Amino acid sequence: MKVLLKRLIHCRKAVAEVVGSLIIILIITIAGVGVYAYSLNVISASSDDFSSKTLQNSQQAQERFGILRVWSNNQDQIRLTILNYGQTDLSVSAVYLNGTAVQQYINGKDITIGTGQLVTVDFISPLPIQSGLSLQILAVSERGGKTTVLYET
Repeated sequence: MKVLLKRLIHCRKAVAEVVGSLIIILIITIAGVGVYAYSLNVISASSDDFSSKTLQNSQQAQERFGILRVWSNNQDQIRLTILNYGQTDLSVSAVYLNGTAVQQYINGKDITIGTGQLVTVDFISPLPIQSGLSLQILAVSERGGKTTVLYET
């Protein structure tokens, strides 16, 4: 028995296998901890992105606004009266006439409209205004909400 024990202690192959196994276990543990930490970071970033998109979609769903009145001076200036009847504040970020984006705003663009409030948006028409012309006017909020009206000049 003593001889066997002496052989085991002095046997370098057995020690090398144990040390090798410990090194492999250590490498696998470190790699596992690294993968775990990376996955937590990715999941956290994904969750934050999902939360912000959900909040934006929720606020967009609460937006309700309409174009109550359209005026034109029969030259090139148009005025819209917009009512916010939704549950959240909004601002008009773009207006389109027959699909053409308005480039020159006089006032009213990007102004916060509180719930139940009116605002006027004045702009220079990108299209020539002629008598008897039909214009489809589309107003878009900063969150992507839309309202449209048909205006006969």
